[in-house]
Formats: sequence, C-alpha cells, structure tokens
Amino acid sequence: MARNNLWTYIPLSALAVVGLLLGIWLYSSATASGDADSASDERLSHEAAMAIDYAATFDVSMDEATRRAGLLIELAPTLDAIRQEASGTLSGLYIEHEPELRVHLRLTASPGDALRSIIDDSPVPVVVSADAVLSLAETKERLDQARSGLVENVPGLMGIGTDERTGDVVLDVYIAKGSDESAVKSKVEEAASSLSRETGLSVRVEYLAAPQLPAGVTYGGTNLTGCTGGFVVEESGTGTLGLLTAGHCNASQTYNGFGSDGTYSLTFEDEELSSVADAQWHTDSETKEPEFYASSTSTRRPVSSVTAQSSMTVGNLVCHRGLTTGYSCGVIDDLSFQPTGACPINPSP
Repeated sequence: MARNNLWTYIPLSALAVVGLLLGIWLYSSATASGDADSASDERLSHEAAMAIDYAATFDVSMDEATRRAGLLIELAPTLDAIRQEASGTLSGLYIEHEPELRVHLRLTASPGDALRSIIDDSPVPVVVSADAVLSLAETKERLDQARSGLVENVPGLMGIGTDERTGDVVLDVYIAKGSDESAVKSKVEEAASSLSRETGLSVRVEYLAAPQLPAGVTYGGTNLTGCTGGFVVEESGTGTLGLLTAGHCNASQTYNGFGSDGTYSLTFEDEELSSVADAQWHTDSETKEPEFYASSTSTRRPVSSVTAQSSMTVGNLVCHRGLTTGYSCGVIDDLSFQPTGACPINPSP
C-alpha cells in the first residue's frame, strides 16, 4: 500500500491470487508448450515496459532503468529463497532504490551458512541486520489477537499493517472532515499506547487525508460503467473466458472500449469481497485476448508472466490504472495491510 495517496497498488500478482480464490486464472499469451524464442520475446517486452515505468518513477536514465529492471527480474528467485531459508527469523525484507538498488534483510538472529550462501550469490547487494526483536510471524500472531479490539476502539481506523522496514505495526487513521481532530487524535494515541503496552509491539499511527480525485475527468484503461476493467481471466475447469474487475463495483457493468474495441454489456459471474480480496468477474460474447491497456490507451501489453503475492517484496515497483486516477506507479509499502472498514471482514454468501 502506498500510504501517501491512499491507493493500494495491486500488481498483476495480487490479482492472480484473487483469481485463485474465485477459481479463475489469468488468461496468458504464454503457454506451457510455447517455444523458447516466444517466451524470450515476452520477457523482453515485460522488461522493456518495466524499464519505462522505472525511469519515470525514480528519475533515472533509460539505460540505468533497463539495467535495474533486468536485475529486479533476476532477483525474484533469490528473494523467494531468502524467505524460505529465513522463515523462522525473518523480520523484514525490502528493496531500496535510492541512492542505489539494494535489498535489506532484517533478522532476529545471525544468518546460517545456507542463508549466507544465498545472500552472497544475490545479483543485487543484500544488507543484513540481525538485531530485530520479533519475527514477522510473531508480530502477526500478536497483532491478530488485538485486531478486533483495535477496530472497536480506534476512531477512523481504515486499515492495519506492518512496516517491514522498521518492524512497526502501522495504524492508518482517517480524520473525517468536521470532526474534533484533537479529540480523535487523543483517543487514537491512547489506543496505540495501550496496544504497545499489552503486546510489546512497536506501534505507529499515520493520519491520512481524503483522496483528491479529479472532478469530471475520465482517463484511459478498459473503462466500465463506473469501474476499471482488469485482466482477461479463464475459469479453471470450464475454460470460460471473462473480464476481472474490483469486487466493490456494481454487478451491472458495461464495457466501454477504446477505438474499435466496442461497447457492450457484461454478465456478472462471481465475486469475492472481504478484507483480503476485492474482485469480481464478468463474461460476454466478444473475442478475448490476453492483453491489457497500461500507460497507453492505444497500445496494449501482453500478459506474459504471473508472480504470486507471496513472492512480492516491500519496495517492488508496481503500477496501477484507474478510471478516475489514470496511470501511475509506486513501490509496495506493506504486504500485510488489511482494510478495517472498506470491505467486510467476512464476505457475505
């Protein structure tokens, strides 16, 4: 989640996980039997697109962005291996882009020989700190026990997460316009102090401003009636193709394509709406292609790869297109964030 503007950046990987919850898969142009040249072309396409976004986000040259994009793709299996080997002592793992590209690893104990070997072979420098007090698993266990009390006692609580850079539990709080800001903050800080005393967790409060959306402006993307179209997906088992969008959208949607894409009604199929999933999918009688609009409304990108949410890392560059917010990129701040009011904790049947 990028807390500076209240938007949670949802990468392709997160939507893939949601797809599994719904029993659907992202429809990809890469097949298991595809030849090596085709797979290589798609990888280069993904890397080139990533380099463009990277250069714009971090204000580096295209040559440097291309170099770093290649390193980040190469780094992914190393991060997976670190998570697996350090699972019991892992307190934080994140990517840093400035002043240089590197990885930070926070542990509760010094790394063993196997983990040290993985670190030494990393394509990107890894900075190791072994003085963390609690592992991520221990923090989650303590936080889970206190979560319901926080929801009840913290006014304006929008979500709860963990900052892997510091080990802090982060409470995202929105102060509604017209409320007594001093009184709200006093109650919030009291609840945060109580949580810290009772659990031993380090707690930080971040007060969020309401998102400022442009009025009367619709930007690109695969625009629906009031939401943004996501990826073309395939229902596992039946092979039915459809279009993914957000679960909080209205079930009645119309597809409004660009150029010759056409305009037509969609048929609602299923959804998952909870504190850990926000997706629904629709079908129609039109032809489906494994492509999507990103930074351009005239040129589409192919879906060429999928990364599981469990393989994402704080600091990963991800991009987002919204009907009203347009296209933007940022880095992941929190992998454990769950909204406390935007979506129901237990989805309705």
